[in-house]
Amino acid sequence: MFNLGQYVYQLLLTHQEVGVPGIGILKKERLAARFDESSNSFLPPSYSYKLLVHAPTDQLLVDYVSKIQQVSIEEASNAIDTVVEQLLSTVTEQGEATLDKIGYLREDQGNYQLISFDQQFWGLQPVAERITPEASTMPSKIDMDEAPIQDNAAEAVVAAEGPEEVGRTRSTWWIWAIATLVLLTIAGFYAWNRQNKSQPKANTITADTLAQPMADKNALDSVSIQATGTDNTTIDTVAKQEKEEPLVRKASKTLPYSIVVASFKTMELAIKQAEYFRTIGINAFVLESNMPNNRKKICYGSYPTKEDAQKDLEKVRKEIDLGAYIYPER
Repeated sequence: MFNLGQYVYQLLLTHQEVGVPGIGILKKERLAARFDESSNSFLPPSYSYKLLVHAPTDQLLVDYVSKIQQVSIEEASNAIDTVVEQLLSTVTEQGEATLDKIGYLREDQGNYQLISFDQQFWGLQPVAERITPEASTMPSKIDMDEAPIQDNAAEAVVAAEGPEEVGRTRSTWWIWAIATLVLLTIAGFYAWNRQNKSQPKANTITADTLAQPMADKNALDSVSIQATGTDNTTIDTVAKQEKEEPLVRKASKTLPYSIVVASFKTMELAIKQAEYFRTIGINAFVLESNMPNNRKKICYGSYPTKEDAQKDLEKVRKEIDLGAYIYPER
């Protein structure tokens, strides 16, 4: 048995949609920044998931389960059917079932519905509406109607702060609030980008960084990157290799073993992804291959023995790719 929601979530990091047999297509949708009146705050950009029921499904999930569980396509398909059957049974008995990191699956008049968990881009938090001192001390219309008028000076103040003046003050506040939010968002993005460039040793990868579309999604393999905190267990590729490996290299006779973190149909796509890995601190390289139908492997590390590679395999699976494996397998 496996966690269906976790597997679908990993695939949606690099694919726009994933099919689940017996349920439908789970699609990722971007939500723009907006003002939420109920919480009186500005919500940052986010994304949610949408379910397209009765839609033909693809083979992404089956192939991914087969790779991670190291079973045949038929065994992976049977395992998915079993998990889906139990999930739908829970929906029927309890009214809903949870897909981890995705949302709640419910049934309404024979059709399934997905109540998505909202995911925030860049880890931004909602910004509460701020009230300027002028606005906070300004008497409301009710206060002005009910307050006793002390003298002519008080009447002059009430007349000066009439409905038109209040409207202009609120309009000005809205303009400043929106401008402040935009500036905070831009500043946060550049600070995050500068930190990644100035700290090449940090190998922390956020889920939404890898959620950006790639050149040919049909050619992509299942690259699943798990978000981790910056701690002492993060893999430090620069410390392990004082001199950075060439981007494309031949198999070494002295260091024949590597850990494969992704593979692509063409060398061009593999080089582009390896270059991206380099930008976020992972010293990846593409293993040279002249075989026409052989997938081009993106590798991490070079080891003299398979046992040495095995020591880093669990860390790589935890921090870079859940489906990483040692190559060659002999």
